[in-house]
Amino acid sequence: MKFFLVILGLSLVCFAPTKAQLSKAIMDIAVPCVTDVGLTVEAAMQVQKGNFIAALAEWRCFADCVSQKVGIVNADYVFQAKDFQKQLGDFILPGRIEEFMGKCKGKIGEGKCKASGEFYHCIANIVLKEIFG
Repeated sequence: MKFFLVILGLSLVCFAPTKAQLSKAIMDIAVPCVTDVGLTVEAAMQVQKGNFIAALAEWRCFADCVSQKVGIVNADYVFQAKDFQKQLGDFILPGRIEEFMGKCKGKIGEGKCKASGEFYHCIANIVLKEIFG
């Protein structure tokens, strides 16, 4: 579940500096993506249990949907690294985003449900290790 929260947080934080804006961003971006990709309760439960692989397809599609809505993945499902860096660089351990992106650039995919999910997973793992050891 923390992977989901990190992806959602990374994707929404630049658009929602206040609680009210965060609530609006969740309602305008995250909730429609849950519906659009058919994210199931079962997938959420698998992630909560630590079984990310069982829910991987749904989470990849969710990550791309959220990323499209915030302008990080374009209409052709191409990840826009410069937009990611520009929008989220100040929020992800400022000053180290280029280092993290360099470690994860091989995880950027191509095509629907493949553009951003693995990249976010890589970034989230690095950030969580940096913060929590």
